[in-house]
Amino acid sequence: MSSLSELLRGSRLSQVPLRKKVPLVNPPKKFYPQHQIIATKPNTMKEFKEWGLKAAIPSVKSKTKYIVVNELDNKYRMTEFEPISGGFNWNRLRLQELNIAPQNIHKKNPLFFENEFKAPSLKALLDSKAKREYLKSDKFRSEFKTWLLEKYPNSLYQRGFHFKNLEKETLEFLQDRFGSHKHSMSNNIVGCGGLSYNLKGRVANTPNGFVLNPIVAGRILNGPSSSERIVSVAGFAGVGRNNEKLDKKDKDFGRAAFRQNKVPIQIKDYKVINDGSRLNSELRVNILDDVNLHAGSAGVNNRKKFFNLGAQRSKPSSTSVNDSAQSKLQIMEFLSGMMKKD
Repeated sequence: MSSLSELLRGSRLSQVPLRKKVPLVNPPKKFYPQHQIIATKPNTMKEFKEWGLKAAIPSVKSKTKYIVVNELDNKYRMTEFEPISGGFNWNRLRLQELNIAPQNIHKKNPLFFENEFKAPSLKALLDSKAKREYLKSDKFRSEFKTWLLEKYPNSLYQRGFHFKNLEKETLEFLQDRFGSHKHSMSNNIVGCGGLSYNLKGRVANTPNGFVLNPIVAGRILNGPSSSERIVSVAGFAGVGRNNEKLDKKDKDFGRAAFRQNKVPIQIKDYKVINDGSRLNSELRVNILDDVNLHAGSAGVNNRKKFFNLGAQRSKPSSTSVNDSAQSKLQIMEFLSGMMKKD
């Protein structure tokens, strides 16, 4: 392999996918990112308007050295691009340094599917005609017997195989079988997929151990008299939680010098809000107790202390059919039919 090929493969231009046999008008949906940020030198931008593409960028449009492209070339010999400001690029770099994955609250990530699907109610799944016919089939009864022998073999030995004694086990089996469905596609995804930005849930490896939620240094901007405490983290302003810990920090630092001291902050959510005209950001953080700020993360040494801090999230409620008389009737019919088959 020549040096030119190695240079091209290592450059960011090679990461832009080539458009092959895709119409320019009404193209199909794209399930992978096609944008790429390209930067050039200041003197090259001012004199030649050159970004390494096959055509020069018009001088009217290029007021910054950063542009976003989605293809290298097209039939018009003019690459579609959008100029971006330097502030946007620095914000992107700060997010990469903090190991934060921004979220878009209006759109789901089309790159990956969800890990599992949870039904809103088990009754809605059992009400369909196809599900009722499947419950009466011999294949479904054999699945229930196999699941029961694997999970609760002692219950069969102690209580006997009778439908009146297996109502609880049947509810659990139906919830596992129809209440949630795990996707196998997430097992095929490794790392960040070659992307230039972080993904939600990705674990980073540091000298202090594996890191999921980083802990960074920040400052408190307003005093305790305000209704919401504003916290500054790496140039971003966000709303701080855990007001009792904020009040404790004010007492330790003093009311006049709370902006001069750094506090450990755990970044919980960073959402991008699009109102049609501009992009706004919403940052929510947790104020933690004193930890090692030089570590900058939740490592092995402070893992126990790290996971015990912060706001407690409510556990998701499991799907239940105890209040549905119709679902109970279907379960009893299923068990009684299984006894007749035996």
